[in-house]
Amino acid sequence: MNDIYTDNEQNDLTFGQYDLNRLRQGLGPSFRDSSGVIRCDTPTAPIAGCVPINLFGGPTGFTQAMSDFAGVTLQDTFYTKLYNYTANLIGDLFDLPAGPIGFAVGYEYRREFGFDQPDAITASGATTGNARLPTRGGFALNEFYAEFNIPILKGLAFAETFEIAIAARYSDYSNFGDTTNPKFGFRWKPFADLLVRGNYADGFRAPTISDLFSDQSDAFPEIQDPCSVPFINTSPVAVRNACRNGVSGITGTPAGYEQANTQIRVTTGGNPNLSPEEARNKTLGLVYSPSFVEGLDVYLDWYNIEISNAIQGLDPQFILNSCYNGSNLANCALITRGPGGEILDLFAGTGNATIGGFETEGYDFTVDYHFETTFGRFRINWDTAHVSYYGDLGQPEAGDILAAGSASNGNLVGRPREARQTGYPGQNSKHDTMPQRPCRDALGPKVETGARKRGNARRRDTAGHHVCSQAPDLR
Repeated sequence: MNDIYTDNEQNDLTFGQYDLNRLRQGLGPSFRDSSGVIRCDTPTAPIAGCVPINLFGGPTGFTQAMSDFAGVTLQDTFYTKLYNYTANLIGDLFDLPAGPIGFAVGYEYRREFGFDQPDAITASGATTGNARLPTRGGFALNEFYAEFNIPILKGLAFAETFEIAIAARYSDYSNFGDTTNPKFGFRWKPFADLLVRGNYADGFRAPTISDLFSDQSDAFPEIQDPCSVPFINTSPVAVRNACRNGVSGITGTPAGYEQANTQIRVTTGGNPNLSPEEARNKTLGLVYSPSFVEGLDVYLDWYNIEISNAIQGLDPQFILNSCYNGSNLANCALITRGPGGEILDLFAGTGNATIGGFETEGYDFTVDYHFETTFGRFRINWDTAHVSYYGDLGQPEAGDILAAGSASNGNLVGRPREARQTGYPGQNSKHDTMPQRPCRDALGPKVETGARKRGNARRRDTAGHHVCSQAPDLR
């Protein structure tokens, strides 16, 4: 059994910002009083404590007194809290001719909470920086897992050992519901020097507190509005109709509408409506430990990982394009237009890629040799990783049309960074913000011949958070 409690608080101070309300006072009307002192506002309604601000007085015109009056020091607070309780039971059920059936069962309860509290002036939008709204929230998790290691054959020709592993994990989240993820694996030793192993598993990555509840702030990237002149003039008829007539609840843009500013207000940050990423992992590998070279192990493993519903920062240009070309009408709900057609806000925070997905495939090759001499113990290790594919789900060729309606960039492996036109495979975004390489399921039970224990690299972080929650390996 295990019990974990963590409590983290971070306080940030920001200097160099100005209070817009005080700037308005200092830059507003002013007058000279009977003593010859310049005051803010009018003789009938002077503003106590206000320092008139002169922005056109040359290098020395903006004085320290003006800066002290309008300047502000901002304080932001970030807080997270975690409760985590786990209970595990490992043992043998009963014996079969090839050996005992091993099992592992367990339960976990986890509760997380966090908030981001920007300074009140920041939250009100009254600073020279970007506005940021306070956010807070949390979730609770109940989780059960079970795994069974079943020996099938032992001591036979071409089957020194043959075992299968069956596992499942049930997770019930308070914020998005429950999910069950199975895993199947095998372990076959045709003779003493060689082990063949493989796994098939479904997995998922639940959104973190940061994904769900990080602050929502303003940004002003350059975006081309597909409904604006001149872009609409060369657009397909379906796009022009969606712009003029409106689509999925968005008001239509008037004829001749032209984008006034290429920098459009975008809201970024967490999203409490996120659902988990889903994964399908396949692995196949072998370990060769020749008996005639003591201490030598050679590993070769193949993996294929498919990710759907990926959690990522959404690209604002992709949101606009996919809404109006009809490839993803759900993105239309993220766009707010004014009566004149102008975009008032566009939510481009954390979201799920609801159409398509991405895939990676590759090989890991390792040579590990350890030996002893009169001078001590030595180890030589050579690791090689070869990624053969990284790109859109299904490994389409470059230029193939995806379900989202955009063209695939094909395999991104080996292509120069500047040649990549996609942030998330299939987005055709100008931003290169590809998600990190996904986790890989464990490659099977521990090998007696000295093979390394290869666990899921993203199963749980230092705070106990599940990242790719799958049934654990029975070692």
